[in-house]
Amino acid sequence: MSAPGYGRLPRMIEAVARAEGVTVRSVMRDVREQPQVRVRRAVSVVARRAGYSFPVIGRALDRDHTTIMHHVRCAEGLANDADFAELCRIAEAVQ
Repeated sequence: MSAPGYGRLPRMIEAVARAEGVTVRSVMRDVREQPQVRVRRAVSVVARRAGYSFPVIGRALDRDHTTIMHHVRCAEGLANDADFAELCRIAEAVQ
C-alpha cells in the first residue's frame, strides 16, 4: 500500500479506520460489515474530491475501481449522516 502514486491515501485509511474502531487489515480484507464499508466509502469520497482516480483509490483499498465508483454513488445518500460526515472530515484532515 505504500507504492508510489498513493500519496496520502494510506494515512487516510489508517486515520478513518482508527476513528471507526476497526483495523486497517480488516478494511483491506473482504469484510462486508458496516464499519469497514463506512471506512471504504469515506476514504473513497474524500479521495475523489482530492483528485485521485477510481483505479488508484481501488488499488489503495484493494478493490476494483467499479467498487469505488459504487461507494461514491452510495455515499450521496449519506449526506445527512453526521457520523459519516465526521469520518469524511477525519480523512480530509490527513496531510
